[in-house]
Amino acid sequence: MNELNEKFSELYNETYSSILNYVISKIKNIHDTNDVLQTVYISLYRLMNNRGVLPTEQALKILYTSARHEIGRYYGFVKYQKRLVPTFSEDETDGVNIELLSYNLSNVDDEFDQELLDIIWDFISKKDELTYRAFLLHYVQGLTFKECANLLKCSNSTIVHRVYRTIEEVKKIYKEDNKYERKEF
Repeated sequence: MNELNEKFSELYNETYSSILNYVISKIKNIHDTNDVLQTVYISLYRLMNNRGVLPTEQALKILYTSARHEIGRYYGFVKYQKRLVPTFSEDETDGVNIELLSYNLSNVDDEFDQELLDIIWDFISKKDELTYRAFLLHYVQGLTFKECANLLKCSNSTIVHRVYRTIEEVKKIYKEDNKYERKEF
């Protein structure tokens, strides 16, 4: 059992970034990412518990397939739940607090900077889906603009334009002094 847990941890660490990028690029609602990832990795653990330790390449293929199926299954279930029990109307969704993926960027020094960063990420999360996904993939996952464009199936210039246009908006709205002008978030 210990060997299984160790190998699973290794596989998780080796594959998480790739699977997260895939899910972010394919999922309908970016805020469901953690739910899908959790289910995908639980499925892998159960499979490894039954079959034994898997090679990394095989585990990665299984994870991609599982993620694709889970995204479809997840939205089928959500649609089914909405038909049975509507939890809130469209007008009431403003009060629903949706957490972003946990972003703890190392260059944030004090509480004020973290507060400002949280406000900026909230602003970015309210942009269109393509722009928000581009920010997640580029600034959180560390992908290049070209890699983001490939995953999101659009041109490189579209990604660059949306990111830089949003950065300029953020600078105009949230710039308190020159301190934030050159800081990447």
